[in-house]
Amino acid sequence: MPPSRSESSDHQKHVKKPYNLRSSPSKSESSLPDACRSSPILSPLSMSSNDSDELSSLHLEIRTTCKSVSKVEALLSNNIKQLRKASTICDKSVISDVVQTVQELAKTRRERDDITALNQDIWAADEALQCPVCHDVIDKPFTVVECRHTCCYNCLVTWFHQCIRNRLHYHKEKVTEKFKNHLEPFTKVEIQTLCDGRDSILPGRYYECPMCRVFISDAPIEIPVFRDVVGAIAEVLDPDVHLADQMKPADPTAPWVVFF
Repeated sequence: MPPSRSESSDHQKHVKKPYNLRSSPSKSESSLPDACRSSPILSPLSMSSNDSDELSSLHLEIRTTCKSVSKVEALLSNNIKQLRKASTICDKSVISDVVQTVQELAKTRRERDDITALNQDIWAADEALQCPVCHDVIDKPFTVVECRHTCCYNCLVTWFHQCIRNRLHYHKEKVTEKFKNHLEPFTKVEIQTLCDGRDSILPGRYYECPMCRVFISDAPIEIPVFRDVVGAIAEVLDPDVHLADQMKPADPTAPWVVFF
């Protein structure tokens, strides 16, 4: 008995269809991108004569370009070597200049320090020989016994006169017209009138040191060694000044008979 139509249709469903290589795409081709599938691959046999000429010229250009690149690379290598050599020479010259500059600065500083030390010694000696009143080199130095301060003779004399005027200022009610606004140096008689006697305006002879204001009751003294040193220095600084009187030992009471 022949099969029915329904059975034949079912049979046809289960039967595998043959694989057609021409109609169905391969797996490798389906996996490629669309651009690769669309562009056909040219083989040397399928290339025309024009395409082969273009390919030959392209190969020639590539070889020429490679040669040019090699030449440029060689030139750049030589230039880099020359630059490194020049930089090394430049660094050596710069280092030499820096070392020379540092040495000159060190020499200048040593000279400056030597000059400063010499000036300090000169300043120290100058201060030791300087009168604290007039700030000049001491002329005829005399030393106060009570405090050991040394000043010029003329500076001490001027200061002692000022001490008398200061004392008169504190006794204005007792000062007579003769001693009011007294600007001239006091004489020996005037000092005796002011300081000595029972009715004196300024009882007692008292003076002060111009530096420390200590009361001076004794006449200042002269130190011969110090006097001779100062005289020798003054003679070197000003040889035209005659220091014969300064070099002679002075009478310790003669310069101060007016005050003491």
